[in-house]
Amino acid sequence: MNTHELRKEIRDLLERLEADGYSAEMRQNARWVLRHFYKFCVFNGIEEIGPPAMEEFLRVQYDLEIDAADVTPAQCVVRKPLLTLWELHTTGTYLKSHQRSRVAPPEGFEAFYLRYEEFVRGLGNSARTVDMKLGRMRRFLEHLRARGLRDVGALAPADVHAYVGNGEHSCHESKRDAYYLREALDWMRDEGVVPFGGRDVFPKIRARRYSPPRHATRAARWRGCSRLSTSRRRRGSGTCWRAACSPTTACGAATSRGSSSATSTGPRAG
Repeated sequence: MNTHELRKEIRDLLERLEADGYSAEMRQNARWVLRHFYKFCVFNGIEEIGPPAMEEFLRVQYDLEIDAADVTPAQCVVRKPLLTLWELHTTGTYLKSHQRSRVAPPEGFEAFYLRYEEFVRGLGNSARTVDMKLGRMRRFLEHLRARGLRDVGALAPADVHAYVGNGEHSCHESKRDAYYLREALDWMRDEGVVPFGGRDVFPKIRARRYSPPRHATRAARWRGCSRLSTSRRRRGSGTCWRAACSPTTACGAATSRGSSSATSTGPRAG
């Protein structure tokens, strides 16, 4: 692949990422890195574009080895577009064969799971945390498959609550599932997979027996109390107003006394 072909490959990759629903931020990062790589190749007269050119680019520009195992999220942002570009060029896809999972993804969710694995491995977590997050996601996807849901894009908050609150795990395990799913759902929303985020489903996470949040019930109860308080205030205000206009009040008493005085000073009958 030469520099002229490289420009076309970059354009094809960006169009493919957009068609497959990748986020605008991810595509913008890829565009920036790959254009920088193209300019690097042109400036240094690199005629044959391949892994050696990519290795030199990362080493010279970012002091980063292309096959480094422990990378930061920022380094992953720089390296990923190059690996993705080469993967697409050589295989016609970008399912990241260089980052194959050690455990087979759940049946029917292979593409989604590999995207999620790529996201998790780019967070900079420890290997133990990465394995834990991936394991919990596999368990969640297996639960969805058992319920007959095969399209992650059709996921609803009720499906998530049904998984966390199924009673098969301890309160502690359900709490950890909720924490990891909240992070995963935020990523899924940013990637355009689902229209809701993790905090929409789990505003608060408590270490006790799980029950779905009852926002609507609490809101209705609060509105009822508010209306009750308002009606009480209105009744109280009405009482005060009636009392102020009553003859037993100071104003009313003065009027009453004035009427009595007028009556007592007037001519008496008979």
